[in-house]
Amino acid sequence: MSPSIALDAVRTARASADAVRALNAWLPDVKASDDALRRASREVEFAGEMSASGQRTKDDAVDADAARERGNARYRQGAYGEAIDAYTESLRIAPSAAAHANRAMARLKLKDYKGVVEDCDACAALEPDYGSKVYHRRGVAKRELGEYLESVMDFERALRLEPTSGFLKEERKKSQRAFE
Repeated sequence: MSPSIALDAVRTARASADAVRALNAWLPDVKASDDALRRASREVEFAGEMSASGQRTKDDAVDADAARERGNARYRQGAYGEAIDAYTESLRIAPSAAAHANRAMARLKLKDYKGVVEDCDACAALEPDYGSKVYHRRGVAKRELGEYLESVMDFERALRLEPTSGFLKEERKKSQRAFE
């Protein structure tokens, strides 16, 4: 094989490897967007069903989603109190697991551990398998409230949803050590 052909093969292999790395970095964002669209679609369908009974409309679901997105923007800016206000507005319009989960995270940042537990409980009631992050957040809050056994149980639930998470395993260990 000539040196120029070998060099071209190496360049092609590197370009392919770079493309695979870029794709792998991009996939979680796509999955998150897809999940958000699916949840929004379910919420719009739910709102459409509710409008037949005169309680909620599709506009309510759109308004609730817009308020939740405002909360997300405030959260990313570090304005956690404003994020909580926006999530609360979203929940007032149309309760959703996503708004409860997001408000729980903002409350966790402000160390409002009782509020975190309330939001995580509401989220789990709406969608029991919403995601491991709800049980993770509630586990952290319960540990901070001194409810160590309940904290361990929340991390166990989170690990059932995400069994390979080293992060969740470490958080569970922290709660187990605090319980002992």
